[in-house]
Amino acid sequence: MDSKATSKALKFDGTGYEQWKKVTSIWKEVTTIEESKRGPYLILQMSGKALNVALDLKDKSLKNITDEFDKIFGEPNEVLAKYEKFDEFKRTTDQSMQEYIHEFERQVDELDALKLNIPELILSVKLVKGANLSSNDEKIVRLASGKEMKFEETKGSLISISDNPVGIKVRLV
Repeated sequence: MDSKATSKALKFDGTGYEQWKKVTSIWKEVTTIEESKRGPYLILQMSGKALNVALDLKDKSLKNITDEFDKIFGEPNEVLAKYEKFDEFKRTTDQSMQEYIHEFERQVDELDALKLNIPELILSVKLVKGANLSSNDEKIVRLASGKEMKFEETKGSLISISDNPVGIKVRLV
């Protein structure tokens, strides 16, 4: 096989990602370019947004480039599916508050990794709403979290309520 023919890669500008990814997968199997130089070689075939994204990466290996491109140019279904799962997430009756908060934070980390950063106030409100508290306890957590409802304070308030075995008996006026 002609070594020039096996080193050619498909040009990529950020559009038609799924096709580029499939062709690149085939190219990986037939190219004579050594593995450590495949990522930089592909970058030289890029333009536009794809080039900008690739140049910003510290690790310019082929795997890292395709992993990053999956997040940015890949099908939005993954992002949408993870967001919908997060949006619908609520604490179950058999789940401790600690377990609920841990799972909530894990889902937030997944969204952050997909470049979907949710503002702290929204995270705090969703954390409280999904905790399945009584309306009285929910009001107490909101008050204890402060006017700005910082996420860490909200978590602390939820843990305080759940750690109180007697339950909070406060009447709000």
